[in-house]
Amino acid sequence: MRALRKIMILPLFWLLHISFICQAASPDDWKSRSIYQVLTDRFATDNSANDDTCGGDLSKYCGGTFKGLENKLDYISGMGFDAIWISPVVKQIGDGYHGYWASDLTAINDHFGSMEDLQSLVKTAHSK
Repeated sequence: MRALRKIMILPLFWLLHISFICQAASPDDWKSRSIYQVLTDRFATDNSANDDTCGGDLSKYCGGTFKGLENKLDYISGMGFDAIWISPVVKQIGDGYHGYWASDLTAINDHFGSMEDLQSLVKTAHSK
């Protein structure tokens, strides 16, 4: 039964994998791009009340959000960049502000905002 389940799941895995590859830009598409890498938590907050929530302890979250980043897209493009690479967006273990201590790959890191905030960032970035 376990082997049958694996056989049934394998085509689904490959179908999903191929669908992601098909949507990706080609290497040639990226040759003319200038990418700005952003550590979301450290880049920009969405309001001044949220500034420096880490209180100088840089091992904690400092308040950067998807909305804060969205508000700075013109600043980034003004420096000549036409693509952004943001830190991982998934839920983290403890104070994993950098995004590389994933605890749930299906949930958004609520320190950065909501799924709607992320979708708004993506939509706005694609429109620029």
